[in-house]
Amino acid sequence: MNWRIVSLMAFLSVFPLSGLAAAGYRFLLPTFDAKPGDSVRFTIRGDHEQSAQGFSIAARYPAKDVTINRVHIEDTILEALNGNEGVDYFEEEISPADNAFTIGCLVDSKPPFDGTLIPSIGQPLDFVHLEVTIAQGATGDLKFRLENGLMEPPIENLYSVDNQAVYVTELTEGAIRVGGGQGGGGFVRGDFNMDSSIDISDPIGILGYMFFGGVSPKCMVAGDANDDETVDVSDAIFLLSYLFSDGPRPAPPSEGSGGLDPTPGALVCEHTLGG
Repeated sequence: MNWRIVSLMAFLSVFPLSGLAAAGYRFLLPTFDAKPGDSVRFTIRGDHEQSAQGFSIAARYPAKDVTINRVHIEDTILEALNGNEGVDYFEEEISPADNAFTIGCLVDSKPPFDGTLIPSIGQPLDFVHLEVTIAQGATGDLKFRLENGLMEPPIENLYSVDNQAVYVTELTEGAIRVGGGQGGGGFVRGDFNMDSSIDISDPIGILGYMFFGGVSPKCMVAGDANDDETVDVSDAIFLLSYLFSDGPRPAPPSEGSGGLDPTPGALVCEHTLGG
């Protein structure tokens, strides 16, 4: 039993539950493609109409086919709070035997209380990353589904707003869609020219394509070096920094293996790596 999450639920229950699935409060779970054996990031996003003090999440997942290796808030809005010191309280519990996990978060639970909140900006924000590995024999849609009342004592899907617990609008679900083979769309992020390596030719190719009528890319998403779901001059700058100034390396899929996009968006890859 995770007594920290129990304490969180006690905090959220100081005032009576609203009893409402209030409009505009959701946890969004992604759906994307992957392959057996892949290690991918499954990101849970928050969408809330008022700034929140915290939240709790409870969900089912296919433990037979998916191993949750790590749950964290790095590179999310939660890490950026309190001057990049993050939140006061964050705890997860993973129970493969129950095919379930729970997550609890409070932003400002330790003195001195300064009123820090998870901001509401009118669009979803990354809350939590699950680093997961897909079993070699997995196939089909591996579904992640929000469900109230999981674990003991029961954990609910809700936000804390103005010292009241507000249930989410809907119990959403997501999935990792697993095929039996390589499939299409494999790439290395930053490998704009799809030659299986990242070098100076890639930022040159991005700039040539953007400004000088260069060759259209075989795989647009491969040019999204900084993974912001657009291909623009910032991607060329990102790659130059990585190659020559000890800047951060592009996010997965990485050199040496490649793969499908673990953070899918509007950009697509019509040609597979090496194709």
